[in-house]
Amino acid sequence: MNMGDSDEAAKRHFIELTKILGTHTTFVKLTFPIPWNNRLAFALEALKDNRFIKHLSIESDGIDLDSARALTEMLTNNQVLLSLDLHFEVFNPGGDHGEGYLNRPVSDETFVELAHSLQASVLERLKIYDINTKGFEILVKSLPKTLTHLDLGENTLSEEIIPILHSYLKSNGATLKELILNDHLATEYLQQQEPSSLSTVKIMQNTSWEARLSRKAHSLNLEMNQLDDTVGPLLVTELTKNDTTFREIILTLNDELNQNHLNYLQTLFDQWKLKYFDC
Repeated sequence: MNMGDSDEAAKRHFIELTKILGTHTTFVKLTFPIPWNNRLAFALEALKDNRFIKHLSIESDGIDLDSARALTEMLTNNQVLLSLDLHFEVFNPGGDHGEGYLNRPVSDETFVELAHSLQASVLERLKIYDINTKGFEILVKSLPKTLTHLDLGENTLSEEIIPILHSYLKSNGATLKELILNDHLATEYLQQQEPSSLSTVKIMQNTSWEARLSRKAHSLNLEMNQLDDTVGPLLVTELTKNDTTFREIILTLNDELNQNHLNYLQTLFDQWKLKYFDC
C-alpha cells in the first residue's frame, strides 16, 4: 500500500467515525489527537456535517494551510459547535536545536485562514495554545462576535500584545465576559490600564482558581490545605451552581489538615453533585 492509499483509508475511517458519533444524539463533546499530516484536514472535513458535537478539542503537532481551510469549511457549515480548543504543538521541547525550537512554524497565511475560520463560527468559548504575537494580531481581528470566553493562558505571549488586546476589548469584544492570560501578562495588563479604561471583561491569571473554575472541566485536582477562607468560599459558590460541569474531585491529603478545611469539604459534599471521588 502506498502513502496515497493509506491517506485515503484514513479519510474513510474518519468519515465513518463521525457518522457513528452522529447517531448518538446526546454526544456533545469530542477530544482527539491528530498526527502531523493531512489527516487533520481529513478529520475536520469529516466533522463538517455533524449536528450533535457542541464541544470540540483538537490536539495536533502542527497545522498547515490545507488544515486551516478545512477548519474554515467545517466551522462555516457546522453552526452547532459552541466551544473549541485548538492545541497545535509547534514547539519541539528538545532535539538538536535546543529548548523551545520552533519545529513547524505556522505561516502568516495559515493564521489568516484560521482567522477566516473563527469569523465564520458561532463559538461562545475558545481556547488556543501555542500562538505567537504575530498570529494573535491576525486572529484577534476576526474573533467571533458571539465569543464570551477566551482562554490564552497556555501561551507565552509578551507585553507587546497589550495595546492590541486593549483595542480588541474596547472595540470588538462587546460580548466577551472572561479572558484568561498567562500570569505575567494578566498582571501587566491590569497594571498598565487606568481603572476607568478597564472593560467589563473579567481578566484572570492562568494559574488562578478563578481561571481553573471558568474552564468548565470535568475533574478538579484539589489539595486539602487549599480549602482556606479565600479559596473555600469560592469553591462552594462555583461548584454548587446548577450548571457546574465538575463531577469528579481528586483530593490530595497533607499534614496541614484542620477543622476549617473539613468544614468546607463537608459543605461541598453536601451540596455538590459529585459522582467520583479519588483520594
